[in-house]
This record gives sequence, structure tokens and C-alpha cells, in this order.
Amino acid sequence: MEETIREGYLVKRGHLVHNWKARWFVLQTQTLAYYKEGPESVRKGSVGLAACEVVCPCLEYTKRPLVFKVVNGSYTLVIQAASLDERDAWVHDIRTAAKCLRANCAFKRTSVRKSVGSEHMINLQKMLLQLKDPNIGIKQENFPMKSKMYKDCFSGASVVNWLMSVGGVMSRASAVQTGSMLLGEAYLRPMGSMAKGCARTEQDENKRFLDEMNALYCFTDSRHYIGADSSDDDSDILREGFRGRIVKQGCLLKQGHKRNNWKIRKFVLRDDPAYLHYFDPSKENMRNPLGGFCIKGCIISAMDASNLPSGEKSEELLIHIITSADIHYYMKAASADERQQWLQALKKLC
Repeated sequence: MEETIREGYLVKRGHLVHNWKARWFVLQTQTLAYYKEGPESVRKGSVGLAACEVVCPCLEYTKRPLVFKVVNGSYTLVIQAASLDERDAWVHDIRTAAKCLRANCAFKRTSVRKSVGSEHMINLQKMLLQLKDPNIGIKQENFPMKSKMYKDCFSGASVVNWLMSVGGVMSRASAVQTGSMLLGEAYLRPMGSMAKGCARTEQDENKRFLDEMNALYCFTDSRHYIGADSSDDDSDILREGFRGRIVKQGCLLKQGHKRNNWKIRKFVLRDDPAYLHYFDPSKENMRNPLGGFCIKGCIISAMDASNLPSGEKSEELLIHIITSADIHYYMKAASADERQQWLQALKKLC
């Protein structure tokens, strides 16, 4: 019996018809398998880990920066995660499982760390959190350039200055190298012709980040990054609910209000102001949610057997939210641990 290492919802690109659909993935010690809807549903395919290679990031999918590939000979799985943290966790565990399988040893999870030259070791994920920190992080601004408005961006020179003053990097050359690694891991995205041109054409991967005031970048999960520059009126995006910092995101099952069927949705929870939005995870454009509501004043609870939604026989893994407008939302997590994480995050903001 294979040990299950990780499981959850990811979005997969079709092999014959190149559409994107959410699938339930299960990583075990020898295989990565995916199912139509969940572990109890039909198994749709699998790939052996012994000879597999994981490609991340996949720079050819410029509008889907959370994509990674699992390649075994002529068979390729193209997979999209719900967040950078989720992408990195899956990639790390798949690579570790494959390495352990080839070495004929038991799976052992290790921490994810990156190195930058010989100057110092750096945890890119920790640095990304510091860059986003509202108190010590980099300031995001709007830049008008050539009749376009680039929103929530920052210049390459500003990133270099921040890395030297706050990030502990000793020289501008090392800061450019660090910026290139953040870019290479798709934690940052180039915006505008100068930054995009360098990222595409520079052969030295340590010099793809520009220390220039006119070279613009944004965070991959920025609400204004859609994979292409836009000068459209973003008034719908600048609504109150999108101002907050993302505190948690991921895929959950959600029950429909008109029909009692369940569909996989990507949920994004923000604070200050506290809002929860949900999206179709298979869509490329994450600017326009399918729905959302303010968390303040909501009643949030784990389900019990006395108030199950229509068609449900078990309260296990269910989350129940009643909004201030008395609208009921029912969601289902992939595991008890995931449900607890969502409940804690939601209750902190209500």
C-alpha cells in the first residue's frame, strides 16, 4: 500500500482538448494520480515518479504563472496550483518523492531553501513575504507610461534598494541576482516593454532583472496582473473588497445557490477590509470573481449533523457561513486539517 504524501485540487490542462479543468490530485510514494472530482470518483490518469522530471516555473505559460509540468518520457502533465505557496509545496514534494524512489529510500520531507551565489543562503518565500509586508515591504505605485497606466507596480531600482536596505543583500550586483531568482521562480512578473524584453532575451538567468527606474515589476498575485499589460478602466477591480492583503487562498468545493450541485472554486480571503471572493479556477483571467462578500459580521462554523445542506449525508469537512444579509454559503475542504485552517483564518476576520 503506497503512502499518500499530498492530495488536493489542482487545475490540469487537457491532453487532447487543451482546456483547463480542476481535478483531484493524489501524490503517493511511486505515482502522481488524478481523479475527476475527488478520491471517491473515477481515476482519470497517473504518472510514475521513478523517471519523472518536474519543470517549474513554466515560462511559456506567461498568463498562468502558477503552472508546473510533470514529465515522464513522452507523457506530460501540465498542472496549475491556486497559489505560489501551493505550487512550491507540490513541486518540492514531487521532486523529493522521485528522488527518494530512485535512491530506494523512504520519503522524507525537507524544507525548501534557495541559494544565491556564495554570498549567503536565502529563503525566497520568506523574502517574498517581507516584500509584501505592509510595514516594511516595498511600496506599490501606479506608473503612467506611453498612454498606459501600470497599477500596483514597483521599479527594478526600488527592489534593489529594498534588498540592500531591508533584505540584507550586500551589493547591487547581488541584489540583481536575487531579483532574477524571484523573477525566475515567478514570484515577480515583468510589466512593460523594458522589463519584459530583458526577461525574454537575456541569456544569463542571473541578469534578467533590471536595476532601472523604468523597468517595472509586480507581484504575481497582484489583482492587476492578468498576463498582459492593460490600460483599461479597472474600476471593478478597485472595489472596496480588493484593497486588502491576501491572507489565504485555495480551492474548496462550493454548493450552488440555485442548484444544489457542488463545484470546485478558488477562494481568496483578504483582510483590511475583510472579504472573501471565489473564482472559477480553470479560467485564465482572475480579475472578475463569480461572487464574494464582506466577512465582517458573518457567522462562521463547522457543520454539525443537525443542519446539513440539501443532499449531504455527512458533516465531515463542511464549512458554513451566514452573511450579514442572511445568505448561507456551504463549502467543503479537502481534509480536516485544511478545514481547520480555513475556519481559523475566517474567524480571525469576522
